[in-house]
Amino acid sequence: MEPKPRHAAHAARPSSRNPGDPSKAEEPRDFIDTPGSQGSPDGTESHDLQDDLGGWETPVFQVAPVQGAYVRPVNTRDVRRAGSRPKSRKKTAPSNGSPTVRNAKAHRRRRNPFGVAFRLLASLLAVAALCVVVGGGALAITEFRPRDVETVQPEGSATESVQAGSQISLLTWNIGYGGLPASATSFVDAGEGVRAQSQESVRSSLSSAKSLIEGQSADIVLLQEVDRASSRSCDIDQETFLSDPLEAAGYSCAFVQDYKVLYVPYPWPCLGEVDSGMITASRFAADSTERIALPKDDSLVRDLVAPEPCYTVSRIPVEGSRKELVVANVRFSDRVSQEVQDKQTRDLALFVKRESDKGNYVIAGGDFDQNFSGTDVRYWGKEVSQVRSSGVIDEGAFPEGTQFAMDPAVATARSLNAPLESPDVRFYVSDGFILSANVQLDKVQTIDAGFQQSDHNPVRLEVTLK
Repeated sequence: MEPKPRHAAHAARPSSRNPGDPSKAEEPRDFIDTPGSQGSPDGTESHDLQDDLGGWETPVFQVAPVQGAYVRPVNTRDVRRAGSRPKSRKKTAPSNGSPTVRNAKAHRRRRNPFGVAFRLLASLLAVAALCVVVGGGALAITEFRPRDVETVQPEGSATESVQAGSQISLLTWNIGYGGLPASATSFVDAGEGVRAQSQESVRSSLSSAKSLIEGQSADIVLLQEVDRASSRSCDIDQETFLSDPLEAAGYSCAFVQDYKVLYVPYPWPCLGEVDSGMITASRFAADSTERIALPKDDSLVRDLVAPEPCYTVSRIPVEGSRKELVVANVRFSDRVSQEVQDKQTRDLALFVKRESDKGNYVIAGGDFDQNFSGTDVRYWGKEVSQVRSSGVIDEGAFPEGTQFAMDPAVATARSLNAPLESPDVRFYVSDGFILSANVQLDKVQTIDAGFQQSDHNPVRLEVTLK
């Protein structure tokens, strides 16, 4: 007996189209004819097929909802065994671009309305911090670092000489870089001004100052706060503007820097680039001119953007003797602690003593930014409360016999918290001269220029070398 095929339903059988041709047998079909189908009208063939499958696992048939439809048997391997645990489905994370993720992010943004503002603020703070680091690095790299003593070469061709017993005249004036006329205020005194009001205003102040200087015809002129190329004074070269006519009149002019910063980043608008210094102009030929540094405030900010205090020393030989006329052009630090100013005063006092002990004639003039003792504010017609609270020069630090030449009849400087006509403006005397005992004081006078060109008035001195 021949064995029956394992799946009779899949066995090749003659085609109904060519019943006698075995080569034309139909391909095996993977479906079972249901009653009423093409296989057998009475369904006997399907019945026999099921009998032939006896002993095998009973296939699972899908119930056809429509008579005559083909039903495909389901492989038993696809049927889970009874009581088996279903396989767990792994949850895959949705991609960032999926709608689920986008909806979740949008939901979080809706729940945190301050998120965007916080991120924006953090970004701005990061940019600001980067600017501070980069700007501070640039200032540190380009910081003005003068040596304690530097030699200066004057320009011009002064030929006159000085003799013992002769009378000489001096003029000192802080010109306020031509940007602080009577109408000006400044942020350094809690005012609103930062830079000069206009280029025309600076030129007008400089022209007026030049006329006053020429009119005084002093033998030695000491000027402070002279800008060369500074944003605060509209980039006008004041050194050239003032030195050229003096050199043409027979003076020798020496310029030293005491304030040089690539960019001062405050307040607003920023002060910007500053290149400023002092001019010492003399009709007498000097053997040497030096810049000597003064003690300063060593705090980080002031060290980077504040002036470098100093004084210029010109040594003029006295004809017929071994002595020298030693003239110092001085500008102390302003708006610093009294401790710093006391250090600067003691440093200058040591210089005066050292030169006096040599028998030299010593004259130190300029802006000391401290009141001279003996100042009587009643001469100004102002109340004591209207006088700026300022330090007083420590006269006890100087050698015995030192003279302090100042004119208390007229204030030499004013505050910059308000324009000159304001009742809130304060006045003080910080400009004048310090003389060694062998210099005879003949006359000292504050020239009342009405603070029209600067926040300082010039002071004239006449002396005789004993």
